[in-house]
Amino acid sequence: MKADMQTATAMKLRGQTYRFFSRVFVLEVNADLLKAMKTMAFPKTPENTDFHTGYALLEDCLKVLKEDDIIDLEVDYARIFLAAGVAQGLAAFPYESVYTNKKHLMNQEAGEGVTILYAAKGLRARKDMYKIPNDHAGLEFEYMARLCDAAAMAAQMVHRISWTHRCLNRRISAKHT
Repeated sequence: MKADMQTATAMKLRGQTYRFFSRVFVLEVNADLLKAMKTMAFPKTPENTDFHTGYALLEDCLKVLKEDDIIDLEVDYARIFLAAGVAQGLAAFPYESVYTNKKHLMNQEAGEGVTILYAAKGLRARKDMYKIPNDHAGLEFEYMARLCDAAAMAAQMVHRISWTHRCLNRRISAKHT
């Protein structure tokens, strides 16, 4: 039963991490986001070295960033995700189809596949996401966050109904008497 609540907590934290990634993949960091990021408390996860290392790097980076760095962050975003001023092949296009299509084209099979998955969960691009393709990493991270929400809710439900087996056992015992 304690494990159910630990699972629920872990899924909530993972969902928050995915939502954070969703936000920073879709839009550049602005002053409001930077201010919010500087107040974030990152979980300590020594049992997962990749997460632990990533959170530590992010914390260290946020300690030195100032509001004056916003323009640099915007330029970094444009270079990394929009290929602004970048030579061909150096950008990290945040679209699944670019990496899964042989010709590296956007809006191919990957976009069609995730559209079906999203529809099943009622996911649509948020207004702040403008009109991005469905296979954009930001939307995929948001989808993963929703799956984590569902997993957390399921774990909490298991915890809440863990008493039912005792009730059923009594019912079965009462029937035999």
